[in-house]
Amino acid sequence: MSNQFIPLERDQPFVIPVQEWLPEDHRARFMVESVEGVDVTALEAAYRGGGSAPYPPQLRLALVFYGDATGIFSSRAWERAT
Repeated sequence: MSNQFIPLERDQPFVIPVQEWLPEDHRARFMVESVEGVDVTALEAAYRGGGSAPYPPQLRLALVFYGDATGIFSSRAWERAT
């Protein structure tokens, strides 16, 4: 079992150019930039591993904040929205 997080590469080339679709002032970009400055070392250190590699804490925080700001509170709704 590994406690390595899935690498988060927002600028990687996609078949669908997601980064190009979002305007520079889009709320999602603001959320991502906001959580990049959050210290998540305690969250990473507390992760015990098991199962598939998890997504990084910053990504999950950005989803929670964006969901809250847009009125999406269910993880299944987050999945559909993203």
